[in-house]
Amino acid sequence: QNRVIKALGAKEEKVSQNILSEINSQIKSFILVKFLITVALTVVLTAGLLIMGINYAYIWGPLAAILNLIPFIGAVLGIIPPALVALIEFNSFWMVAMVVLFFVLVQALESNLITPKLLADKVNLNPLAILIVSMYWGWLWGAIGVILAVPITACFKVICDHIEALQPIGILLGGKSKT
Repeated sequence: QNRVIKALGAKEEKVSQNILSEINSQIKSFILVKFLITVALTVVLTAGLLIMGINYAYIWGPLAAILNLIPFIGAVLGIIPPALVALIEFNSFWMVAMVVLFFVLVQALESNLITPKLLADKVNLNPLAILIVSMYWGWLWGAIGVILAVPITACFKVICDHIEALQPIGILLGGKSKT
C-alpha cells in the first residue's frame, strides 16, 4: 500500500486507497465466482453420475469439478475416471458415451455461458476482453496465464479507471456501464 501511495504521490493518497480497495474487491469477487462454480459443478456432476448409477459418484463429481479449474486439460481429466468406471461396471460403450456426453454438455455450458457471464458481471469486465486476455496470457504463460488472466486484467482495469490518461482503456475493458 505504501509503495502505491509513493508511486502516485502523497497528494493522491485517497485515490491510491480507492484503487487498492477496488482491486481487493475484484480479486475477492473472482475467487468467489470460481468457488461457487466449483461447488455447483460438484453438485450437478455428482447428481448426474448418481442418476446414471456410476459407483463412487461422490468421489468423481467433486474430483471432476476441482480438475475443471485446470485450464484446457482439467475438463478432460475429470471425464476419464467416471468413464472408466462406467466401462468396467456396465461393460458397455453406450454407458461410457452417456457419461462422456453428460460431462461434455455440463462443462460446455459452464465454460462457454455461465462462467464468462458471472465473471463479466462480478469483475466488471467485458466478456470479449476476458476471452482475449485469457488467450494472450495463456499464450504468454500457459495454463498459469489462463488462470491469472482475469485477476490481472481486473486489476489493470481498476488502475485505468483511476488514471485519467488510461480511462479509455478502462472503458474498453469494462463490462456493464455504471451510467
